[in-house]
Amino acid sequence: MREFMGTVWKMIVESNILNVVGALLIFLAGWVFSLLCKKILYSGLKKMQLNRRLSLCLPDDEPGLEQPIDAERLIAGIFFWFLFLMTILAALSSLNLSEAAAPIKTFMNNVMGYLPCLIAGALLLFLAWLTASALKYVALTALSALHLDEKVEEHIDTKGEECKLSFSIATLLYWLVYLCFAPAILSALKVEGITSSLQAMLNKIFTYLPNLVAAGAIAFFGLFCAGLLRKVAVKFVGGVNLDIFPTPRDGKPMFEQKNMANLAGIAVYAVVAIPVVVASLSALKIEALTNSVSTLFNKILVAAGNLFGALLLLFAAYIAGKFVSRLLAQLLESFGFNKLFVSLGFSRDDSPSHDGKTPASVVGQLSHFAIMIFAIIGALELMEFQQLAAMLRSFVPFAGRLVIATAVFLIGIYLANLAASAIRDKGFESALFSLGLRVTILFFAGAVALHTAEIGGPIVQTAFTLILGALAVAAALAFGLGGREIAAKKLQEWTENSGKNENEKK
Repeated sequence: MREFMGTVWKMIVESNILNVVGALLIFLAGWVFSLLCKKILYSGLKKMQLNRRLSLCLPDDEPGLEQPIDAERLIAGIFFWFLFLMTILAALSSLNLSEAAAPIKTFMNNVMGYLPCLIAGALLLFLAWLTASALKYVALTALSALHLDEKVEEHIDTKGEECKLSFSIATLLYWLVYLCFAPAILSALKVEGITSSLQAMLNKIFTYLPNLVAAGAIAFFGLFCAGLLRKVAVKFVGGVNLDIFPTPRDGKPMFEQKNMANLAGIAVYAVVAIPVVVASLSALKIEALTNSVSTLFNKILVAAGNLFGALLLLFAAYIAGKFVSRLLAQLLESFGFNKLFVSLGFSRDDSPSHDGKTPASVVGQLSHFAIMIFAIIGALELMEFQQLAAMLRSFVPFAGRLVIATAVFLIGIYLANLAASAIRDKGFESALFSLGLRVTILFFAGAVALHTAEIGGPIVQTAFTLILGALAVAAALAFGLGGREIAAKKLQEWTENSGKNENEKK
């Protein structure tokens, strides 16, 4: 019996049944161990809430929303298959199936050889996550303390939606950290194809980053100073009492104090902001953009300077004109200029009209108008509107001739009234003669005034000559035909008187 059992055991050993049983036991134990490790790892990742943490790291409109990929189950499954492949490799090795185990062994050797790279990449990724999370938290805290979203909502219409600029900036910084760690992570993973191009891109970005920082700093501080100067200008102009402008009849001022202050603030802000923008663009060192924008802004600044100078000239001329007009009106009124128009017959007394105007005040307003005309010509020349300036400049001599012609006509009116009053109240014939004399003087004064103003030219001279000749012929005919008897009597009287005078001399 003992020999029989020995023979049977020898047959079992020689037929590799024990190896098969051992391989099966290794396979079953490894499979159970792999499942157990998978379950333990999955439970641990579940307690760590890996899916939720990864969802916070990924870009999404709603932070905290779970991603469609179950990272916990995926990692546990990869670990299970890794252990299960090691179990299969051990089972095949126990069966002495070297050829069948060779591919799996080669794969496992490659995996184990690449495992340090994976660990290094994972550590770098973890470090990137820590850095990005810390930077994001600091950025959110700082921007929330500065109330950036509230300030943006004050100046920009968000159409009822909540402003998330702070969150967007923090998220941008978060992913920039990942982008900075990306070349190191790819190098640790020995991914050489994309690493060089990504590294070159980051090098260009970091090389250009100082220009961006300088441009941003110049723009920030420059616009901040422009805002401060704007507030100072608004408060300064708002505190100045601008009572030099006339008040219309409705009682409302021509320029409201608030509007003038806001206009001054905008002008100061623009004058400061334009050079700041040019300097900020120059700091970017983009030649094409900088040259074009600088040329544009230089033209704007030159035009703004010319416009400011023109407005300042008009403003000074307006103030000077008001002073000169009031002074001239007072001087003329003190010299009795208003009574001159009473003597000319334009008014019965020298009291002001229903709208408060007197001849002296009208002359003062005309002087103010003349000063403003010269100021407008100078302003147009400053703004390089040469054609408009030339047109107004050609109007000035005509206006001067028109003033002289008006003075000539007024002198003619005065002489006509003086001559008419000298022969007034002398009877019907004297009244008729005074009217004719007055009309003749006025006609002659009007012709001289038109000639002085150079209106009409030779036509006026010819018309005046013809009309004057016609009046002379008409007067001669009227006197000769209608006054023959009177003329005969007058001639007889003159003859008798002359005869008496001769007799007396003898």
